[in-house]
Amino acid sequence: SASYNVFDGEELLGKSISSIRDSVDFISVVYQTKSNFGNNCSPDLEDILYELRDKGHVQALVKYTPNINLHPHLNELKKRNIGLYLAKQNSCTHHMPIDCDEFYIKYQLDYAINTIVKENLDAAACRLATYYKEPIYRLSPDEDYWVTLPFKLNPEIQFKNSSNFPALVDPTRQVDANSFKFFNKNEIQMHHMSYVRKDMAKKIVNSSAFSDTKDGLQEIYKKYKEWSYPDKALCCVPLREFDIIKVDNIFNIEI
Repeated sequence: SASYNVFDGEELLGKSISSIRDSVDFISVVYQTKSNFGNNCSPDLEDILYELRDKGHVQALVKYTPNINLHPHLNELKKRNIGLYLAKQNSCTHHMPIDCDEFYIKYQLDYAINTIVKENLDAAACRLATYYKEPIYRLSPDEDYWVTLPFKLNPEIQFKNSSNFPALVDPTRQVDANSFKFFNKNEIQMHHMSYVRKDMAKKIVNSSAFSDTKDGLQEIYKKYKEWSYPDKALCCVPLREFDIIKVDNIFNIEI
């Protein structure tokens, strides 16, 4: 199972699903039309989601109403756990949390899944490559960060901040894990279109990742609007500058 957590970035969702669809058996989307800060989604969000469901690309679609009095990460945890519940209800053995802007190369994802199953691992993680403004511009060096790969399901497992997850990942994607594998970049890498958006302002204002770093948001967005290749990019948490390398548009993304 793979479950998408959606509020914005829906322009990337179809392509992201295409990158994983033949590697998983069940795809769900847990979405919200109000952000964790009370802002409205794009007017065409639900139409895009319904179309993906009607075409069979998404097997379950669940609307989530956030409690804006909670810390954004707590709303994210609730959404992640809805996706995990759907995986259990549909008899899946493994589950992967994912966002609209995350992409995988099929043979790499297949290799990782087969290894996780063969070695009977509780969980695993891989590094990511982050893209900036267009899907042909990639940050260099890569961020010092990991992303959760498919993990083994059991009746008690859930996402929680207080787990013993050994990798530095999104705090809403941590689960308890005794047996664990770090995949290297040659085996699998997640391609993160984090700064590739139709509306970058919406992502920056509504992202839980930036919820505790509001002071740098205007600086990030100003640099983003003014940026052109091969200037350095200013982004990420903590805020820093990156070089940019030009690469192929391997997922044929059009924004």
